[in-house]
Amino acid sequence: MTSWRQHRQMLISFTFAGVFLTLGKFSLDPNAGNRPVKPFAFAEVIPLPGWQLLKSHSLVEPVASLPSSKWDSVLASQKYYYKQNNQQMEIEMRYVVGTLGDLYGYFTELSSMRLQKAQLLQLRQQEGVGFYSVFVYQGRSHLSACINPRGSSTVTSAQFATNRHTHDLQLQRLVPWLLGKESLQDRRCLWVHLSIPLNQVSTETTYSVLEKAWLPWYQWWSGHFPQH
Repeated sequence: MTSWRQHRQMLISFTFAGVFLTLGKFSLDPNAGNRPVKPFAFAEVIPLPGWQLLKSHSLVEPVASLPSSKWDSVLASQKYYYKQNNQQMEIEMRYVVGTLGDLYGYFTELSSMRLQKAQLLQLRQQEGVGFYSVFVYQGRSHLSACINPRGSSTVTSAQFATNRHTHDLQLQRLVPWLLGKESLQDRRCLWVHLSIPLNQVSTETTYSVLEKAWLPWYQWWSGHFPQH
């Protein structure tokens, strides 16, 4: 009985110590839980099985798209052009921090494309990858999604928040957070946007091409997500 009480007291002591450390960190560090993100630059060449890279270039965007806001700031961006037989595909990548993970918000704030929210709600899910959106706009078929730092790909803010609660709020991440090595909730995202021309073929045919390219692209970036 004594041993059980001793263990219980030790557990309570550790719990209180953790609470006081957390409160102290928030009191002394106004940026606690929101660690600055390291600079990042996209590689000019990214392998994509079955596709030939024609060229790539950075997109004309400021370092922070919304410098006065802590939401949806673009730290880096790149556009890639690929070819497979007679089919050409464009892929835009944006490394966004402080995001809520909402695809409609992404297009509203960070893209020249002007879409209605209903156009983006054609959600699909791929096993081992996650959610993505497909739609047609100005004669091209498109596929868009957010690659998360942890967890599957997402499209909506609800999906993104679920990933944060499920994968970020883990006990093993408490110490790195207290040491200032990680943010408590990691609101970073690699927004991916693939598109190909319709070229008088069915929409589903073009969606299939995009989905086949999306799988290896997601897998590569899951293993090369920018370091915090």
